[in-house]
Order: sequence, then C-alpha cells, then structure tokens
Amino acid sequence: MQDSTSDATLRLCQDLVAMLAPYEEDLIVAEADEPSLSFLRRAVGMVIAEACYRISDDKGLALQPPPPRGAAPPRAS
Repeated sequence: MQDSTSDATLRLCQDLVAMLAPYEEDLIVAEADEPSLSFLRRAVGMVIAEACYRISDDKGLALQPPPPRGAAPPRAS
C-alpha cells in the first residue's frame, strides 16, 4: 500500500500528463511550420515520459544507479 505522499505524487504525475499531452500534440503540428519549436516539443515530451515512468513504477522507488561497466546484465526471473 502506498503512503499519502506516494499517492499525491502519482496524482500529480497523472495530472501533468493529462495537462501536457494536448500541448505536445499541438507542438507536433506547429513544428512543421516552425522547426525551431522542436526543442520545446522534445522538452515537453521528456517531461511526459518521466511522468509516465513515475506512474508505471509500481514501487515508487527512486531510480537505481546503473550497474558498473562490464557487469553482467541482471537475469530475468
């Protein structure tokens, strides 16, 4: 069970995705006429992607550091 902080974070991320998704779609269309908007569209897309990652993260844990270089990848169980 998630605590109230995790629940609030989840709601915040869901609201963020719902709010930014239409803007991203508009930026995709506008980018055809104004290529300089590509940087803004990418930034909005990254925020959406990060929020989606947080939403899909079951445990709500912080990102784990990557394994050391040359380490064997973890095996799926």
